[in-house]
Amino acid sequence: MGSLVESPWWAVFLRGLAAVVFGLLLFAWPEISLEVFIVIFGLFAIVFGVFGVVSALLGLRSHRGWGVQLLVGVLGVAAGVVALVYPEATAVVILYLVAAWAIASGVLEIGAGLGVRSSGGFSWLLVLVGVVSIVFGIVAFAWPGATVLTIVWLIGAYALASGVLLCLSSFYVSRWHRTMDDTQPPTD
Repeated sequence: MGSLVESPWWAVFLRGLAAVVFGLLLFAWPEISLEVFIVIFGLFAIVFGVFGVVSALLGLRSHRGWGVQLLVGVLGVAAGVVALVYPEATAVVILYLVAAWAIASGVLEIGAGLGVRSSGGFSWLLVLVGVVSIVFGIVAFAWPGATVLTIVWLIGAYALASGVLLCLSSFYVSRWHRTMDDTQPPTD
């Protein structure tokens, strides 16, 4: 999520919305089979990653954090592809895949939050998204023997929390863009 504040607000919102929908789907369908869960996770990770890649590519010339954002997006797409290509994987393997992705993106999110300047107080939200991601990843690694239902709920809770934080972030991003546009001298 590097330099998320410089991303298009709608890309941030759509990533958050995808996470919220994924989380709600998992809570609404707790008896989901492992095979169906893997397919849903794979599709979610690809969609989430694609929005990250698109956001990074749109910011290629306008901000320096596009590379980190691109890396997070590519990691998401890769996690989704692995889940779809190897659906016979066990719940623990999928949990480790999700946990590793969460920790990697959490570290990058915290780095982006600490590196954001003149964000109008936005950087704390980036750091919070990163902390939620890392805490989820650590809990998931520490609890590998969880039942499929517990894994589904744990991932659902993470998706909801990070999705809501991303949706909130999109409003800060939009406000930051308006502020920056207002401070730019007119070009004639």
